[in-house]
Amino acid sequence: MKKILVLLLILIAGVAVSFLLYTDMVMVQLPVLIQKNPKITFVLGNAFYRKTPSDQWEQAIVGQVLKPGYEVKTEQNTQMDIRFHGDMAIRVSENSMMRIDDMSVRKVMLKLNNG
Repeated sequence: MKKILVLLLILIAGVAVSFLLYTDMVMVQLPVLIQKNPKITFVLGNAFYRKTPSDQWEQAIVGQVLKPGYEVKTEQNTQMDIRFHGDMAIRVSENSMMRIDDMSVRKVMLKLNNG
């Protein structure tokens, strides 16, 4: 009898949660939303990027897509904005070097070497 009562309570709780989720009365949202392909949206001065540490530095241009493993750097009197999605962007200030290590829904790893 106790097992049936416990199973009935679990079933009622499951139906209640499902109803709330279905009717949008309870919203479930992951903590961070990251775009798969962040883009450079602003460059002022001499900014560069490279795909791997062994590659040559290339001039950063607006619209350039960055992927995990890419590195970016800025020189003196330079700024660069990288947009991950509509609500998140970062500004890399002058004399900085950064590598994008990982991008996922729950984790963003950026390694700032200097700057």
